[in-house]
Amino acid sequence: MNFDLSEEQLFLKKTVREFTDRKIEPIAGQIDQEGHLPDDLIKSMGQMGLLGMTLPKRYGGGEADHLSAVLACEQIAYSVLTHVTPSGSDTPSRDVQHRSLPHPVAAQR
Repeated sequence: MNFDLSEEQLFLKKTVREFTDRKIEPIAGQIDQEGHLPDDLIKSMGQMGLLGMTLPKRYGGGEADHLSAVLACEQIAYSVLTHVTPSGSDTPSRDVQHRSLPHPVAAQR
């Protein structure tokens, strides 16, 4: 089995990373403080096709494979988590974990 990413997936990963470098990392602290993504950022993500990537075209989706969607989410998460992790650490601090993790687990904003 070949587990290499396709050219399309590599391009998506690079494109999303460039997007997060420009649009998310500069405001990562604000996102952390406010606890949500700004509306203009969500709009930009939609314009890039990052929202509903795996939905059928008839619903406005991109019909992307699930791995591509995970790659995009990974890049977005990486850009936010690099701001909130202690220097030299691969995981968020306990404080950040306690403030952040229960909400998505409970489907809360």
